[in-house]
Amino acid sequence: MPADVIINPTSGEIYWNDSGGTTQSISIRGDSQNKIDIIGYSSGFSPASSGIGTFVIATFNDNSGTSAFTPGTSGFDLGTSVLRWNTFATNANLSGVLTVGDSTNTISLTTGSVRLNGGIAISSNASIGQTLLIFNGANYSGFRSGATGNTVYTLPATSPATGSSVLSSTAEGLMSWVPLAASGGVASGVANRMAYYATSGAAVTDSYGFQYTTAGQGQTVSIFGGSAIGSTIFVVSVPSATSVKVGIGVSNPQFELEVNGEISATNKSFVINHPTKPGMKLRYGSLEGPENGVYIRGISTSNIIELPDYWLGLVEYNTITVHLTPIGKNNSHYFIKCEDNKVYIGTSLFKKINCFYSIWAERKDVPKLTVEY
Repeated sequence: MPADVIINPTSGEIYWNDSGGTTQSISIRGDSQNKIDIIGYSSGFSPASSGIGTFVIATFNDNSGTSAFTPGTSGFDLGTSVLRWNTFATNANLSGVLTVGDSTNTISLTTGSVRLNGGIAISSNASIGQTLLIFNGANYSGFRSGATGNTVYTLPATSPATGSSVLSSTAEGLMSWVPLAASGGVASGVANRMAYYATSGAAVTDSYGFQYTTAGQGQTVSIFGGSAIGSTIFVVSVPSATSVKVGIGVSNPQFELEVNGEISATNKSFVINHPTKPGMKLRYGSLEGPENGVYIRGISTSNIIELPDYWLGLVEYNTITVHLTPIGKNNSHYFIKCEDNKVYIGTSLFKKINCFYSIWAERKDVPKLTVEY
């Protein structure tokens, strides 16, 4: 037997002393039942002596019928830099933490039973029971499944063709890149407008839709159409704490209700606080007729009644009618003509004109009323 291999006759331990002139040695020691220790010593072994500076490098045991390989407290290194360790087995059971790679790596806050500081390559399936954490220093991004069924998502084979794209998935989990609309989005739209899809498959636009502003007439909500706010369809404006103005077809209503268009209703009336009976209301209905009519009325003591100058552009002259009522004694008053925006009237011979008058006409600036349809 070579001089550097020694058997301890007392314990049966086999020592390999360092033949290079140093004092270190290594030994294999087994018990009578189920354990083998690989031990290192800081001083070599000699007959009739025991090793000095003992530390256990590794232990093989079978205490409960299951094979186990336990590393020692001072660490161990098996193999060369080319071939570190080949294990031919079906399972590796770890009771502690297995660390592979540089133990001084502090780039990430790795936790768990297996730490791979040098990276990992997986050629088949991998299962993660809880959360996948990806660290950048002390911060991380995480992924956790909330699925109630089984779905495997397949990523696209290539990167997106355009710079602004999102991932879309089919019901089967097949994912693909979907480009975002290049124009009409919020980034290039008008401030305070709500962008939306005008039609199915169209690009996002804010040329039609909703707008909220706090300037001008105070807090204003608008529904508009067209490329400019001038095409406003509906506006609710709150210019003050005690005033609310609604506009239909106008962008800047000046009244509590301002409509650019036609109003139709089953009936129309006004309701006000009763002028003479406190605590009550007064309601009057609107006079109706088969036309969009206007009128003026008053008292005349002259044979000429001046019509408003704006009637020239407001009414059809051939629709003007005049009603005269004498004041005082019976006196015949009559209509003579309508000319130069004046109504000429007459009375009995040698009588003075003194009458009430009502003059009616139909508007010409709006379409004629369709009475039956």
